[in-house]
Amino acid sequence: SDDWMGRWARFVRASGLDVVAAQNLAGQGLMPSHGDDNRDYWAPSAQQICASVRRLADEAPAAQAIAISGAGSRTLSLIGALEGETERPIFGSDTALYRALAIAAGVRLKPGILGAITNA
Repeated sequence: SDDWMGRWARFVRASGLDVVAAQNLAGQGLMPSHGDDNRDYWAPSAQQICASVRRLADEAPAAQAIAISGAGSRTLSLIGALEGETERPIFGSDTALYRALAIAAGVRLKPGILGAITNA
């Protein structure tokens, strides 16, 4: 929702980062407005996620990275291709969680396995 997106942008700004653009799939016209009973909204397809990232990259060329939030957005298999296509890091909620879990468990991840987030 626009309200959630605004709260997310304020949080990120308060963390010291600039938010160049904040968009959602419904606002981009990639899916209809949602209701709580619409599972498609909470679990977007790979095609919708990729189209959204491409559109955001085109509309916000100054963005140094792209964040994909939402627990239902599965990005693990998409990160490498999207980073190559947009030439910037892509941080998905799920991949960030996988990285945090690996760190907490003391598991060393292979560089690049989660995209740029594991290259640092």
